[in-house]
Amino acid sequence: MGEFFSQPNNLLMVLGVLAIVVIAGIWISLIQDNSVDRRLKMLEQRRKDLRSEMGYGKEKGRETAELAKTVVEKFKLLPSDAAKSASSDLIHAGFRNKDAIFLFTFFRLVAPLMGWALGFFAFYVLRVWDTTGNNLLIATLTCGIVTGLIPALVLSRLTKARMRRLSRALPDGLDLFVICAEAGLSLDATFERVSQELSDAHPDLADEFGLTAVELGFMPQRSKALQNLSDRCPLPGTRSLVSTLIQTERYGTPLAVSMRVLSAEMRNERIMKAEEKAARLPAVMTVPMILFILPPLFIVLIGPAVLRTQDAFK
Repeated sequence: MGEFFSQPNNLLMVLGVLAIVVIAGIWISLIQDNSVDRRLKMLEQRRKDLRSEMGYGKEKGRETAELAKTVVEKFKLLPSDAAKSASSDLIHAGFRNKDAIFLFTFFRLVAPLMGWALGFFAFYVLRVWDTTGNNLLIATLTCGIVTGLIPALVLSRLTKARMRRLSRALPDGLDLFVICAEAGLSLDATFERVSQELSDAHPDLADEFGLTAVELGFMPQRSKALQNLSDRCPLPGTRSLVSTLIQTERYGTPLAVSMRVLSAEMRNERIMKAEEKAARLPAVMTVPMILFILPPLFIVLIGPAVLRTQDAFK
């Protein structure tokens, strides 16, 4: 090694390499950090993905959306209060696309017309029911009324099913919140990480948390982004989560401690609901037992004795 450094050329080469390394380190430390730009681009891309998840990529779907929007705007079928209520219901069901309100209103308009057309074709053309003209008219009107209720009923069932899935997934999400908070992640990073981890098991909750992470990144008021989560998911657990996070942001409460307490409360509430259902089981099973279990049991137990008694008396 001493012979290597004793030669002037080798010594100059080593000094040159060290100089290049030092210059490169200084240049990297002084270069403009574009991490914020990358973060903004990532948030914008994530926002576009979430906003367009219910979009209509196909040309046919886009044409249908444009037709629905044209019809609704032409006939002014969206008063302010009705539009706000319908839009809120669609958001609760998971439809956040801007065209969803127009499509829903368009289907509510078309559904009774289709029912009346179907009733007219069935009762007046095919003559499936041979009765008086007044009865046929009442039956046709009834078909239109029934089909007109279908869009609202379908939306209500979709909303209830989604709220049920969110309620079941929320305790798991809070457990992941506790892990991320104890690992030292910020609130934005916690929402993003939990969204990624829940994407396979609970896609609905992962979607809501991902959108909240995006809104926390670009909204001027972070409490507004958290409140939007509560508005999109009107569940007691979500409201408790949002209230806890807002309190944490405002007063500096440790996030890990708050999340651990809230997670324990959610678990206890889930166990109490399960125990309540188990306690109601005997009362619920009484009628099925009387109607479906006891008669076959009596037949199996008493039937042979009855048959033997009949044979004896013969």
